[in-house]
Amino acid sequence: MSEFQGLDKEIRLSTYRTEAGAEVDLILERKDTVFAIEIKAAEKISTGDLRGLKSFAGFYGKSYSPLAIHMGEHPATVDGVEALPLEMALQLLVTA
Repeated sequence: MSEFQGLDKEIRLSTYRTEAGAEVDLILERKDTVFAIEIKAAEKISTGDLRGLKSFAGFYGKSYSPLAIHMGEHPATVDGVEALPLEMALQLLVTA
C-alpha cells in the first residue's frame, strides 16, 4: 500500500440520494474539481452499479468526474465511467 503524506488541501465531502433511492456514495469537491464516487466491495463494476452516478449527472448539470472504486486489481471503463482499484483511486484523488 502506498503512503500518503499530509496534504494541506481544503476539500468538501457530501453524498447524493434521491427519493427514488438513487445514490452516490461520496461527492468530493476541491477547488474547481468535483468527483462523484461510487464505492463497491466487488472486484468488478457493472452497469447497474452506476445508476446513482447517472442520476447525479442529470441533477448536477455542471462538469464533474464520475469515478467508481472497486476491490479488484485492474482498471476498467464501464459505460464511460472510470472504474479503478482502491489504491489507484486514492492516488488519483490525492494528486487531482
